[in-house]
Amino acid sequence: MLDLKPGFRQVHRQGEYPPLEDLGLIGDGTTAALVSLDGSIPWLCLPRFDSEPVFCGLLDVAKGGHFTLAPEHIVEARQYYEPDTAVLHTEFQTTDGRARVTDAMAVRSGADLTDDAPGGRAELVRSAVVLDGSVQLAATTAAVAERLSAGGGLLYRYLHEESPDGIPGDEGAFLLCSFWLVENLAKQGKLDAAASLYASLCGRATPLGLLPEQIDPSTGSFIGNFPQAFSHIGVIASGVTLERAGVRG
Repeated sequence: MLDLKPGFRQVHRQGEYPPLEDLGLIGDGTTAALVSLDGSIPWLCLPRFDSEPVFCGLLDVAKGGHFTLAPEHIVEARQYYEPDTAVLHTEFQTTDGRARVTDAMAVRSGADLTDDAPGGRAELVRSAVVLDGSVQLAATTAAVAERLSAGGGLLYRYLHEESPDGIPGDEGAFLLCSFWLVENLAKQGKLDAAASLYASLCGRATPLGLLPEQIDPSTGSFIGNFPQAFSHIGVIASGVTLERAGVRG
């Protein structure tokens, strides 16, 4: 008899890869993703089953990529489906509490998966909720910071050479992205790192306290719109987050 809500068990890996028996399946009738017990998605093709994979870490952990949304300090986990759906829950017990990540592939409103017409929207939906205690969800902050790093705490909003926007010239580091990183670090409890990055970003302002849209990572020169409202919103929002976390300037 299938247990619709199994008990918790330890999370294992076979070398650097999750065991096949620790993978759950979600889909929309057009494509599917595999969700590991450790909170990672190591396989997803979009928009169809036979499309190039977006994540294929199941085949190559070093180069294939994955999307991980999981708490820190996992003790054990379990997976189960919302009854009569393909909505998958992955529940984690940690040293500090309990959290649940929910995964699904979105379908069009009113879609009938028994029809020949595609019902999927080629959209992955992930959400996380803390059920008990104080659980830190690191998600992919470190991966984003590493991949989009421009050095010195600066981040690109995208990689220009991989996603050209058709606008002549090079893309600078987008300051608002770095203030986003400040907020994420603070909310993960990494207050020293968050405060240090915040101070370095504010230190780039003019003597009048003004900031640009972008900064040239190689020279530190201002480029793009100046002054830029988004950058100053980032100063305020991340500053408030640090203040609420108990960091004093």
